[in-house]
Amino acid sequence: MKRFFTSMWKVSGFTVEDGYLRLSNGWKKPPLKVKLPARLNGLEIKQVQLVWHRNGYWLHIAGIGHAVRQFGPAGAS
Repeated sequence: MKRFFTSMWKVSGFTVEDGYLRLSNGWKKPPLKVKLPARLNGLEIKQVQLVWHRNGYWLHIAGIGHAVRQFGPAGAS
C-alpha cells in the first residue's frame, strides 16, 4: 500500500494572483495559497504537483516561459 500520493492541479485547478499560487482545495474549502519566488514571474504555469520526496513535500511547477530549476522543499525559505 502506498503511504503518500501526488496531488496534481491542472490549469483549471489553480490561479496566479499578486505573486501567489492559489490551489483549489475542493468544494467549499479555502484554497491553498503559496507565495511564488520572484524567479517564476512571467512563467505561464500549466501544471502543479505536490509530491512527497524523501522527508518532505516538494512543489513541482511545470510551465512555459524560461528554464527553472527546482527550488527546494515546500515550506523552505
